[in-house]
Amino acid sequence: MNRITRFFTRIVITSAVVLAGHSCLRENFDRCPRASRVYFDFALEASFDDARVEDTVDRIDLYAFDKDGKVVGHWVDERVVMSKNYYMEIDSLSAGAYVAWANLGARYIANVPRPSRDEMSASLVLPADRALRDVDLPHLYFGESRAESFEGNRLVIPLEDNICRLNFKVEGLAANGDAYSFTVTDNNGAYSFANDYRETPPFRHIASARFTGNSPLTATMTVLRLDRDRTPALTFTNETTGEILFSRDNLVDLILQANANVDFRATRRFDVLLSVRADATISISVNGWRIETDEVQIL
Repeated sequence: MNRITRFFTRIVITSAVVLAGHSCLRENFDRCPRASRVYFDFALEASFDDARVEDTVDRIDLYAFDKDGKVVGHWVDERVVMSKNYYMEIDSLSAGAYVAWANLGARYIANVPRPSRDEMSASLVLPADRALRDVDLPHLYFGESRAESFEGNRLVIPLEDNICRLNFKVEGLAANGDAYSFTVTDNNGAYSFANDYRETPPFRHIASARFTGNSPLTATMTVLRLDRDRTPALTFTNETTGEILFSRDNLVDLILQANANVDFRATRRFDVLLSVRADATISISVNGWRIETDEVQIL
């Protein structure tokens, strides 16, 4: 093939490609590759502070699974602008489930031993001593929708937060220079890709506290979500003397004693007040609900 023949051959091929693309765009949309937009709905998000949603999400991971539960797509966006107009654009895929996690990265990681949804999990990253001291956990949002929910190549995934905030206050304890702490011990450090619990060895959330003038002793912490069937333990300790002043084997039971009808998926902030009396007994309230029980002796 001489040089002139090769030139005209290239012209013909290029023209055919252009015309095919033109036909795709103008005549037969079904044969064109089409992008889908995935939006995220925070309607189920129950904020427990004044932070805006867009200030609490650094990254979104989106996974697509086929009907057999195998991963067929994974997209990551680290430039999230959380608003009703924000979306991730993906290639069209076959019908299946779409799972989203927000804020995987440094504090939470996805464990993917095999590309099967049943074997995948999102886990909290812990130090060697399995203790998180004065660590404010970032939000961990989860959501799921199915491809059958696409409307005009648009899919909306509702997201739910897996984090709770606990605020502690102790009234009636004489101000001093000692160091105190509140500790919540749990084993809920991992979640399946259906957002069910995958239990882990116990780990601790520790919130430090010191008196500021004559103000009551206070501390705050974020913990992974609470539910009726969970059994996180709570302790209040004088760290200077090593004395445990108050202990409960089940914080959830304590909350339910205060309000048996609490909805843990709707309520994500719990204010726990310990009021110490002169005889060293204490009364307890949670979110203003006083526990109807005998006064507890401070240890």
